Amino acid sequence: MAVERVSAAGRSVHVLARTCAGEAACTGCGVVSRRVHSSYQRRLADTASGGQEVLIDLQVRRFFCGSPACGKTTFAEQVPGLTTRYGRRTGQLQAVLQAVALALGGRAGARLTGRLACAVSRSTLIRLIRAAADPDDQTPLVLGVDLSGVLSHPSVTSPAWPEDLFPHVGVSLSKVPHQRRRRRHYERAWGCSVSCLMGSGPGR
Repeated sequence: MAVERVSAAGRSVHVLARTCAGEAACTGCGVVSRRVHSSYQRRLADTASGGQEVLIDLQVRRFFCGSPACGKTTFAEQVPGLTTRYGRRTGQLQAVLQAVALALGGRAGARLTGRLACAVSRSTLIRLIRAAADPDDQTPLVLGVDLSGVLSHPSVTSPAWPEDLFPHVGVSLSKVPHQRRRRRHYERAWGCSVSCLMGSGPGR
């Protein structure tokens, strides 16, 4: 990629750039092509510089796909680490916004992005949270158990601790009257440290 001009306008920095690779790989089949179909300009928002938003006007090309088995006739070239298909933000800015969304959520995150010179709406941040990959499953180290809502449910008619509510524990909780002993049973069954037990059961 070649940068041709950088200019400032108000609170924005505009970067005019173009791709200069002689070939590109088809996004559908991966076959490399050198036949240019056309070119067009796309605008990308990037992370701020000196408190000013950065906008990149990037001249990219469309190539013909030379594979007869591919369903694509033409495809747009992508710049690794900078562009994605249909994306209007650079990969770096996308990562920053996703981190803000995961840390602060919608409204608070939107206020912070305004201070970071990359303002987006709370709806955009919520979409980034939904698009984020699920974290790896991990066993919690500390667990708090709130049983007050369970014990007050109309289906629970006995004041005892019915073991059928906790089949995965494998012990009769009604036979464990003291909180300390009940906590030890939880810790052995779940493999983690139980910090507190909240509820109105016996032995609390």
